[in-house]
Amino acid sequence: MNRLPQIKKFIFEDLPLFHNAEFKSKPGASPVLLLLNSKGETVKSFDLTKYDREGCNQLLMAQGFYKKATEEEEVPEEYQQGPYEPKQEL
Repeated sequence: MNRLPQIKKFIFEDLPLFHNAEFKSKPGASPVLLLLNSKGETVKSFDLTKYDREGCNQLLMAQGFYKKATEEEEVPEEYQQGPYEPKQEL
């Protein structure tokens, strides 16, 4: 992860602001964003090495994830549950 400082900043500084998103470390593996359905099955995956920090943020928002301004912010009702509707394809 140290060779990808922009991705590392996204994971540790930005990802906590996204509702219903979490980071799971897999030592030695490239960072991959997995979108899961309500059963925990992967429905889409994205190789994050192709993105910078802003690109990762845009990717999650394009997939319909809500990003809070602060960790304490309340999440609007329409974003409380998944699945999310993608807003656009990247």
